[in-house]
Amino acid sequence: MASPIAKFKITKGGEDAVLVFTLDPVPRWYLEAAVSWFPSNGSWYSFHNQNRIAGWNQFRLTDSGRNCVAEFRAPPYHVGDKFQAQLMKHWWIVQLDSGEYFDVEVTQGPVDKKFQIQETADLTGSVGVAQAEGAYLKILDVESNKYARYLYYAAGFGVSVPGGKVKVPKVGEVKVPGVPGSGTTSGPWNDFTAPGFLGPGDFEGNATIQTPANVGLGTSYSYNIFDLHATPDKFAVDVHIDGFSTGHTFSMPSSGFTSGHLKLMYDPSAEPAPFAGGRGGRAMR
Repeated sequence: MASPIAKFKITKGGEDAVLVFTLDPVPRWYLEAAVSWFPSNGSWYSFHNQNRIAGWNQFRLTDSGRNCVAEFRAPPYHVGDKFQAQLMKHWWIVQLDSGEYFDVEVTQGPVDKKFQIQETADLTGSVGVAQAEGAYLKILDVESNKYARYLYYAAGFGVSVPGGKVKVPKVGEVKVPGVPGSGTTSGPWNDFTAPGFLGPGDFEGNATIQTPANVGLGTSYSYNIFDLHATPDKFAVDVHIDGFSTGHTFSMPSSGFTSGHLKLMYDPSAEPAPFAGGRGGRAMR
């Protein structure tokens, strides 16, 4: 039997059971002992819910007949966490809220491990305030020292200081033409954590890059926020890096925001990273 990645005590009407999540080779769940109000086994999958204000991850648990039986809060899970999950009912092919809930307590959660992400190149182009962005990134599994390459492609908006005369240290005043876009060199590694059963190739999904402040002019001083909603087949995970460090940016001082997709380009599962140290720029706090 596959090793559990998480265990939960579920309770309804004074009757409780232990619910176990596994992942090998496919996402499955089962109860350690049967109860009257819940099926004994089935499968699970992650999905993203969205309303006008915010978005969030959830799990759907289905029974052996692929009927949805419950909606469940997604990770992060910490031992001792308590929350409620909703039972589902179905009519024909339609899944319906039952209005019934059960209590959940986390008794074993997925163990996180360390990853790093590096932006190796970035180009933006703009027309007016409209902006398109393309960037290459690496994601490194620190424990195994293996990495995957990704392409970030996105659209959004940006504003920048128009060209003009700029004082450059040790050079003096120079005339800089206005350029509709920017280029950024390779930057340092940025740390984050994610569930330990994920690999470096499991982070494909929707992403955004916010740049409230970018000095540009060939410097590495900028303040960036990177957000990723990765939706691999195995799991859904959110990555948030406030102070995402990049390399040296060649542009006028600017600010911008893009939203798009992080696409897996290369996943050398057996190839170690040739270099795992930081280089390039720094985050501006």
